[in-house]
Amino acid sequence: MRRSSSTWRSSVAALVLASAAAAAERPSLCLPPLFEGGSRLHELPGAPSVSWLQLALRQHEVCWHTPRHPGEQRVFLYGNSAIFGYPLPTEQTLSYLLNQHFDRSDGPAYVFNLGFAGSFQVKDALIMRASLAYQPDAIVYAATLSDFDHFAPCWLPGIVRLFDGNRSLALQFASERPAGLAEPLQIYRTVLTTPSPEHSRAQPLWQIGAFVRTLAREHADRVRHYLLPSLRDSAINTSGRQTHYDCAKTREEAGHLYNHWQEWNILAYLKEVSDSTGVPVAIVNWPVAHEPVDDCYNVRFTNAALSEYNLWLAEEAKAAGFAYLDLHDFLAPEDFVDSLHVSAPGHRKLAERFAPFLDALLSEIESTRQRTRQTATERTATAQTERSGDRPPERQHE
Repeated sequence: MRRSSSTWRSSVAALVLASAAAAAERPSLCLPPLFEGGSRLHELPGAPSVSWLQLALRQHEVCWHTPRHPGEQRVFLYGNSAIFGYPLPTEQTLSYLLNQHFDRSDGPAYVFNLGFAGSFQVKDALIMRASLAYQPDAIVYAATLSDFDHFAPCWLPGIVRLFDGNRSLALQFASERPAGLAEPLQIYRTVLTTPSPEHSRAQPLWQIGAFVRTLAREHADRVRHYLLPSLRDSAINTSGRQTHYDCAKTREEAGHLYNHWQEWNILAYLKEVSDSTGVPVAIVNWPVAHEPVDDCYNVRFTNAALSEYNLWLAEEAKAAGFAYLDLHDFLAPEDFVDSLHVSAPGHRKLAERFAPFLDALLSEIESTRQRTRQTATERTATAQTERSGDRPPERQHE
């Protein structure tokens, strides 16, 4: 227990240092890993207890991970709770399985899971904006139609707290008027400037307090699980598979949520990011369970809406020059725990399909790098030759 106490004290000390340096925007100052060894941005299950991305990213392995292979490429995976891996522990999720693949093949790459619970493309863009400082070599955005609802501000509690806890970042992001998302971010700009200045100044202190309390709770849970393994938490309950539902209600809700859904487009923002940073982007059409009733694909989507989305996503990705992987109908219904979230066997199947796609993407990135290096070397050599040729001849001694 002495070692655990020492770890606890060092964790709190690191937190104090990180909070003092937060304004300096130096991602190299990392925190001790908190959420499942730092493999996730928040805990499982429930709404995140720490929503300030300054802290969530600093405890994440995206901050402190040491490359396992020379020239290791950093792949940032973004998306909703399905990509996060809910309701599974991190060891059963796509990102973890892909990293096992790279280990077995000695592939110089590592996938960082930056998924966050809640389906909302503006939330994903905010996390992307915050995490770009950690220098990805490739961006993978996995999405479903659920992420493109035409609602702002989002009413989901975890997303409400995310924007509230990252007020300054969200306002800065809105002022940049990113392509595809300027309209919803301007709505957030109006909402987030309403609270008093005292609220804004106190928010970081509240978040630091939440981090410390979560750190204490997680530490206590680890000790409890070590001493009393029989008391480990049971599996998390989900809404379960829904093969009997009211399709008319689904049509009504879908018409409300996805009215004008194409007007906000995170792919346009990703194109802007890729063009400005040179980081390649891949888009994944994440699978959803096929549980048909009448003209509904499942309890979330109608057949017509999902077909339109599948065509649109492929066309948008192609127009932007992004790599594209269509998995929307890749899994069988029994590979899901509910209409959106994938089971452990389903994640294994996804990893088997995903691995060669990522291998090809990363191979192309490395080839492009080598061509760039070769071109730079050739230009340097040419410049040196030209300078040498322009040098006046040396005077001959008489």
